Amino acid sequence: MKKPIDKYPVALLILIGLGLYAFNLVDLQVSIMEARNFTVARDMLTEGNWILTTMNDLPRYEKPPFPAWFTTPFAYIFGLNNVWAYRIPTSIVSILGMVYFFKLIRIWSSTKIAFYAAVILATSFYYIVIRFEAPSDVYTHVTMLMGLFYVFKNFPSINWQNVLVGSVFLGLSILSKGPVSLYALFLPFILAYFLSFKVNFKNNILKIFVFLILGFIIGGSWYAFVRLADPEVFTEIAKTETKNWTSYNVKPFYYYWSFFIQSGIWTIPALLSLAYPYFINKLKNTKVYKFSFLWTIVALVLLSVIPEKKPRYLVPVLIPLALNTALVLQYLMAHKRDKLSQIFHLVHYCIIMLVGLGVLVAPFVVGIQLQDYLYIYIIMGVISLFIVSYTFINLKRRHFSKLIWSNILLILMITLIGQSGVSLFKQNPNYNPINAEKLINKDIPTFYFKKLEPEIFWEYGEVIPLLNQDQDYKNPIRVIVSHNFIEKFKSQYPEIIKQAEVKTFDRNYYRKGDRRRKRFIINVYEFKPLSKTQ
Repeated sequence: MKKPIDKYPVALLILIGLGLYAFNLVDLQVSIMEARNFTVARDMLTEGNWILTTMNDLPRYEKPPFPAWFTTPFAYIFGLNNVWAYRIPTSIVSILGMVYFFKLIRIWSSTKIAFYAAVILATSFYYIVIRFEAPSDVYTHVTMLMGLFYVFKNFPSINWQNVLVGSVFLGLSILSKGPVSLYALFLPFILAYFLSFKVNFKNNILKIFVFLILGFIIGGSWYAFVRLADPEVFTEIAKTETKNWTSYNVKPFYYYWSFFIQSGIWTIPALLSLAYPYFINKLKNTKVYKFSFLWTIVALVLLSVIPEKKPRYLVPVLIPLALNTALVLQYLMAHKRDKLSQIFHLVHYCIIMLVGLGVLVAPFVVGIQLQDYLYIYIIMGVISLFIVSYTFINLKRRHFSKLIWSNILLILMITLIGQSGVSLFKQNPNYNPINAEKLINKDIPTFYFKKLEPEIFWEYGEVIPLLNQDQDYKNPIRVIVSHNFIEKFKSQYPEIIKQAEVKTFDRNYYRKGDRRRKRFIINVYEFKPLSKTQ
């Protein structure tokens, strides 16, 4: 009788994906990258800026529009300021990433290996976190995976229909974050594939060329239109973005070489899987292992030569690393008598059990008051004890193939239940995000001084015009001032400040621990006629 993994792999992956990504979407504070994407999508619906994209009705060409386009139907249906409506599209794309990664790996390996690889990717730390930190990265890499699948699904045979479908997804990848995934995912994939399988591309070179050309045409269409429609702004933004690659957040070449840590719960097996000389002659499918290893290393090297580096840029490395880890895990689970297998399972799953037990004591260690959240603690405690017991029993009996579910269950518990406990750490009694609905006298025009953080544009819920400092305002107005510009605003309008009604919004989600706390404090000044000469 077939096991569920073999019989219903895609359905099982979707269920796991829903558990990982579809719940508690409003518990976390909106990040700066999310705020930009959300506001761009909202501007499409409220201001009609579908092609010449804007943030707060000002040009926003730094990122292409596909993620915002994909988001707008959800925002239109469920609410323009509903955080859930803006986050669920990214969760859907993340699940598609699981499914299509499984389908791609299934071309060369067993259903079980492909399933393990997809689950390892889905539960890797940064694949989960990237949805909140940088949603565009999810779209660009997932659509690239989809494009790769359609082109290579029948390889070495490639049919024209798959070329056309694949080129659409390549175009969407470029429309999500430019050629980033083409460089960090597609190029390493092609190089590793050629070196591992020794495939002759001659018969398919034209089709692959057409795939790339059509993808570039689709993906480049938006860039070309904006370049023609708004050349000055587009060129200035392009110069700034290009300069950032070599001058912003510059890190040394070796910065990424602890990349396996970003896989989170899979850190130990991921590191172990990189012992290529040891495993290459032990695994059955040596070509696939060589392919996954080279794909990982080539992607890592290509990212390392770029001066600008951030941990989230490692997602295209975590994708082949998940396959690499799955192959080695399958070997270790199958060879119970192997000394390395026994040591690995003992060390890794003892850590899993310690993490499970840590859930029970963590609230007391960090001093959280549980009175209002006792039900969360009890549920997590019961599940943690189940995971610990399940792990201990199967570890003792050497049922290694069952232990992989301990990892999955632990991450599911954290995302399904633990994430809702974020409010336990909030504990800032003064937390008060700004919103147009909160302001008294809503009919008074609202402006902002100099510059505001993207999160404020999103939270406010409406377009906020920039204060024209050369204009004398005859009627009462309201001005939002970021903490960084409060002193400048006071010095520029000293007499007005004396008569203004001031309200401070503390947007710090947590009580302490953020070195950028002042960035999250703003003042709102409401006063009558404003003039610099007054």
